[in-house]
Amino acid sequence: MSESLTYYLQRYWKFYFASSIGTAIEFYDYSLYGYFATVFAHLFFPKQSEVSAVLSVFAIFAAGYITRPLGGLLWGHFADTKGRRKILILSVLFMGGATTLLGCLPTYATAGVWATILLLLIRIIQGLSVGGEFMDSAVYLVEQAPKKWRGSIGALVFCAGLIGFLVASLVTLAVTTVFTSVQVHAWAWRIPFLFASVTLVIGVLIRLKLSESPRFEQLKAQRKLLKLPIKEAFMSQKLAMLKCFLLIWFESLAFYLVMVFLTNWQVAFGKVNLHKSMEIICVLLLVGGIVQFVSGVFSDLLGRRRVILTGLLLSFLFVTPIFWGMLKLLQMDVSMWWLLLLQIPLFMIITFYAGPLPTLMVELFTAQSCCTALSVSYNVAAGIFGGLTPLVCTWLIKSTGVKISPAYYMTAVGLVVTVIMIFSLQESYKEPLSE
Repeated sequence: MSESLTYYLQRYWKFYFASSIGTAIEFYDYSLYGYFATVFAHLFFPKQSEVSAVLSVFAIFAAGYITRPLGGLLWGHFADTKGRRKILILSVLFMGGATTLLGCLPTYATAGVWATILLLLIRIIQGLSVGGEFMDSAVYLVEQAPKKWRGSIGALVFCAGLIGFLVASLVTLAVTTVFTSVQVHAWAWRIPFLFASVTLVIGVLIRLKLSESPRFEQLKAQRKLLKLPIKEAFMSQKLAMLKCFLLIWFESLAFYLVMVFLTNWQVAFGKVNLHKSMEIICVLLLVGGIVQFVSGVFSDLLGRRRVILTGLLLSFLFVTPIFWGMLKLLQMDVSMWWLLLLQIPLFMIITFYAGPLPTLMVELFTAQSCCTALSVSYNVAAGIFGGLTPLVCTWLIKSTGVKISPAYYMTAVGLVVTVIMIFSLQESYKEPLSE
């Protein structure tokens, strides 16, 4: 009998919770830096102009992303050769430890340039850690999901990431509500980062209870594990890796443009403080999580390709008008809820596009090199285009003087990816996973 999605979620919710909670924790840790970018600009780059300081903070933000491909290669290799479960435990351990250390950092006023160097080193460790977490979680979940509901189950990985962002937003909101701006800059900014020590313990304890992926166990029993999965990936999976790269190019750019850059854009060009911006983001994440899961369900019913191309088309049509509308509202000094009316459809488009991606990308690769091929292609795209998005968008505005130039950038990338995917993306939702 073909069981419903509700049946699987009710029966396996503990398993799905345990495997995705680490992703939520990792993205809680990772997103905090972006939310406190304007605070860090004053704490670690006090001698620079406001725009230059923000650029420097985003450059270090990008450094964490640039190291993600190396983390993806290392963690992906071990996930394909030693097992998915071990990597999921280690990645949470590294991320939680690095974020806790960030909360203990001295500022420039105390340690001078060494404070900036330590900040950079911690971001590098975070980048290495998250490089192995996100896609390994997707592989782990999708490999064990029933074929009929792979898209829905895979969407839980991205939903878990949004939950991490939401918790980080709520904690940031709480800190900026309870403490004054002076207190936040003086010491209260450390609280969300030190809270990572609690999430570290929770994540490790929960993931210790996970069993190994049956797909990996089958490969191990059949002695089909590869010594160098990266070699197999580049020999026979090049086209699949290129498709994954292009899909994540747009997803990373769009997501971090809204979640990180837009937060600081509103603060810089309008009268929206960090506290109000966090309120907006909390609402967006709640709506986005629902849309993302619904999108995954649609991909099981209608196909991955159809859902993804619809998201790309909607972004091409509406991103620039939405940015133009937000800029006009900021200049009018209206209530933040008017801004929210424009940001909600923008984020709905992005999350609708992203919902089927975890499952689709797992379906692109064979089991023997899946974690390695997927982690490398995903993290190269996320590292280059996700991590550099705030920096590039800030540079575009500074060099062109056009405040909505990031919208043109996102629209252009969306058009390129749409054209390529129309001709190259094949449907996979009715096919079994590749052996």
